[in-house]
Amino acid sequence: MDVQKIRLVLAVVVTLCLLTSSFTGFAKSNEKSIEIFINAASIVVDGNAAKIDNFSYGGAIYMQARDICSLLNREYMYDTKLKVIVMSDKKPAKAVTLAKQNFASVKPMTKKKIKVVPNTISVIVNGKAVKSDNLNYSGAFYVKVKDIVGLLGYDNSFDNASKKLTMTEKKPSTPSLAVDNTKPTNGNVTVTISNWGNAVRKEYRINDGEWQSYTEPVVVSENGKVYARGANAAGTYSDVSSFEITNIDKTPPSLPEFSPSTKEPTKNSVTVTIDNWGDAETKEYKVDNGEWQKYTGSVTVKDNSTIYARGTDSVGNVSESASYKVSNIDKTPPSRPSIRSNTTKKTKGNVTITIDSWGDADIKEYRVDNDSWQTYTGPFKMSKNGTVYARGTDKAGNTSATGNYKVDNILTLLTKVEVSQNAKSVVKVTLLNRGGKEIGSGSGFIISDDGTIVTNYHVIDMAAGAEVTTENGKIYKVSGIKAYSVEKDLAVLKLENARGLTPVILGNSDDLALGEEIVAIGYPLGLQNTVSFGNISSINPNLSREGYKDILITAPISPGSSGGALFNMYGEVVGVTFATITEGQNMNYAIPINDLTPMLSVNDNKTFDQVKREVYKDMSLEDFSEYISLNYSSYTSGSYKFEFDFALVTDDEDDPNMIYVYPVLSAKQYNYFISVINKDNNKSAVEEWMKEIMTEARMQYRDKNVVVGIVLFDYFSSIPSLPGEFTTISYDDSTGMYMVFSFLMFMENIGGQVEAYWII
Repeated sequence: MDVQKIRLVLAVVVTLCLLTSSFTGFAKSNEKSIEIFINAASIVVDGNAAKIDNFSYGGAIYMQARDICSLLNREYMYDTKLKVIVMSDKKPAKAVTLAKQNFASVKPMTKKKIKVVPNTISVIVNGKAVKSDNLNYSGAFYVKVKDIVGLLGYDNSFDNASKKLTMTEKKPSTPSLAVDNTKPTNGNVTVTISNWGNAVRKEYRINDGEWQSYTEPVVVSENGKVYARGANAAGTYSDVSSFEITNIDKTPPSLPEFSPSTKEPTKNSVTVTIDNWGDAETKEYKVDNGEWQKYTGSVTVKDNSTIYARGTDSVGNVSESASYKVSNIDKTPPSRPSIRSNTTKKTKGNVTITIDSWGDADIKEYRVDNDSWQTYTGPFKMSKNGTVYARGTDKAGNTSATGNYKVDNILTLLTKVEVSQNAKSVVKVTLLNRGGKEIGSGSGFIISDDGTIVTNYHVIDMAAGAEVTTENGKIYKVSGIKAYSVEKDLAVLKLENARGLTPVILGNSDDLALGEEIVAIGYPLGLQNTVSFGNISSINPNLSREGYKDILITAPISPGSSGGALFNMYGEVVGVTFATITEGQNMNYAIPINDLTPMLSVNDNKTFDQVKREVYKDMSLEDFSEYISLNYSSYTSGSYKFEFDFALVTDDEDDPNMIYVYPVLSAKQYNYFISVINKDNNKSAVEEWMKEIMTEARMQYRDKNVVVGIVLFDYFSSIPSLPGEFTTISYDDSTGMYMVFSFLMFMENIGGQVEAYWII
């Protein structure tokens, strides 16, 4: 503060003081003579003697104000204009020098009269006017020691006996402690210590620690008590003050604890309750890597996962993250049990069933057909056919997919009536020629629900196609021949667009015994599902088929039974009926079913024509004659239908490169032929018919020249009108008829050129 400002302040203060002061003993500003005792006291300041002007008057010791401040090391200022002495209990920036000593050479307790002017100045200490007399002597201002010293922070005492005035700096004031935060916090608390008074040494300590110098606010990191004290220049300590800090909380809440609804395996959700939060004010949880969210109640999880929890107290301390892994949720069922039997071969005994591959199943169950479920403890025996079902349930309650296994190899003796029910699986096989005309029939039986049929090879031999009629009258076209064996006399056919058929059960013909009862089912003479009964008479090789065993049976069979099924009394097909000996009684043949087994893996699906060409690579003239007779014996052209009875196939004794094929007309067929041949371009139609026969012959005899002709051969009661050049007529005495052989037309292919010649 500059001097002008100080003076302004002082002027105000002095004015106030002059208005309010009431001094005793003197009138203001009147010079008076007083009697004093010079150097009435020996002065001791903080234990040090000081030889300073002083006198006693009116029972009080006076000293110059400047000297007091110099001795006590206090601020001092005198404003000569305002007549104000300003003193303070603060230490001056620069030491105050002693005033001029008026009584330095005067002996102590010298009595003397002096003239003084009382109360010529105003005295201000620590900013307040001092209501105490002051004396102006020779321009020096003397004040009462007892009124000033105490204001400057010193105690004073005067010992009358020793005349010693002792001034000792007062004990510093008790320090004040204040903190920057009294609310709960997890941070530090800063303690500021003030009100040190006249302390020259400021100290603090925390709890029972060492006293330390206080130079700046103290930062406290944990709860405790902070003490403070000050010491003055004389080494006198103030009273110790303290402040206890209790609002620091750096301890996080306790680790949360988890309580699941169940620890047992379960396929349901698990509910987890979290507690033991301690003093947590904010409670949070998260699942796996999800976001933290407020915990308000139990947490439910549908799948295995890890739940985390943490608590935060009111001051922001966060607990460690506790976790609980839910690992007992199991929604995966055990694996499907595997069921097997000790044998899959046909057996007349029991079958042992073993079930394994249960996975983690805790409960293992099985049942047979529609029986009740029962606990599986180990392999068990079955005495009759049925379907075994198995399932497993784990500890969580998940149930596996149901495994199943059909036991169908246990043989059970049936009655003849029961065996006869297999007639629904026996079929009629109808043979067709190239024109779709039926040329014969036989029997067969179904071995797959999608239309695989077994019959004899000789049934289909030389046919151009076939169809099958089932028990319910439905007709299926044969789409191909899957397998065949001429030697075994077996063929496996495939039906077109067949579904849901009832197959037979194939048995083991090696198990047949002499005398064993059998049932034969077939279509003898085309009669539907004819059943006959008998026994096994013999099982020997070469009875009929060279190199193979045949079964001789007593069950009657007839033409058309070929390809039929021979059943044992367990309802299994053990043979294929195929022949009978007409000279004996009940001497009929069947092919062992085991001969069929290797053929079932073949799936060639050949056409009838392909099979014919494979079987008859070198067809004899007799066989070719039969083939032509079966497959080309009729021809339709519009409303006209031409037919012949048989084909005569021969070679040329003089020319081995020639083959002759002659379709032979009967008298009836001839009469029809003659009546329509010249109508509606029928000659051209007949020529196409003969070309087909020629093509077939050329394919069969590729290195031969072929001649095809239509001939008449029959017996007439009279001689018909025929071209004589190509007709031979003879009389048969035994019949009384004329035997006529006459060419009607012929066609030849010489060097690839086809020429037709009509004789009629």
